[in-house]
Amino acid sequence: MSEAVIFFDPLFVEHKTGLGHPEKPERLPVAMEALEESGLLEQVPVRSPRDATIQDIELVHGSKYIAQVQKMADAGGGHLDMDTAVSSEA
Repeated sequence: MSEAVIFFDPLFVEHKTGLGHPEKPERLPVAMEALEESGLLEQVPVRSPRDATIQDIELVHGSKYIAQVQKMADAGGGHLDMDTAVSSEA
């Protein structure tokens, strides 16, 4: 069986999804605090993930889509659809 791991990085808080979206940055510190208060952070390691390479992303997305997302991020962000936000920071 695999060892449980929590992946977290402060950069995750920079992923801005827009007003009303459930993936708001404020949820992360609250979740980490709850894990700490529960004692789970003493039992489960917290690691910072490595950055995905283009080759990693190409395993699940086409090159045209990747280019579209990169162009949108470089321009300051936006929305690919009603649920998928792209931010320039993360």
